[in-house]
Amino acid sequence: MQDSWLRKPDPAARAIAGNLIALWSERQLKLFRTKRRRIRAHFGAADNIAASALTIAHRPTPRAVIGGYQLKVDAHRGIKSLDPASEGYFLDTAAGDTLLLAVCWALIHLVQLQLERYPLTIYHLDAAALARCNAVIADPDCAADAIERMAARLLAAV
Repeated sequence: MQDSWLRKPDPAARAIAGNLIALWSERQLKLFRTKRRRIRAHFGAADNIAASALTIAHRPTPRAVIGGYQLKVDAHRGIKSLDPASEGYFLDTAAGDTLLLAVCWALIHLVQLQLERYPLTIYHLDAAALARCNAVIADPDCAADAIERMAARLLAAV
């Protein structure tokens, strides 16, 4: 059993998250630390985490895109799953209707919570976004814009 939470971070995921940390307030970073501590306290050891699942949704409106995610973390050895382990929402007035914006949002949070090395199941409530996710997983070079390239890198990292 691994008693330590020390881990080797994925370089691509860390690079993306590292670039975004400068955009987050100290309060937002503190919330990530609090969520990480809560998850770690629940599972006790890193080896007790079996897998995670993200449910992702987004909805374009005439003036913005609204999106969010809910994270569930499953356990080994008789520990109850943590559901929701985390959740997050966003309102983006500048991105337009980018299908993978909510995917990026959720995966960046997963990386910040240091859960990217565990098996992950993604449930996207938008069929077109799910199809686009599958396309960039199969062929990362097909990414059409910066958001899709970031999604491709994050999906490859997790």
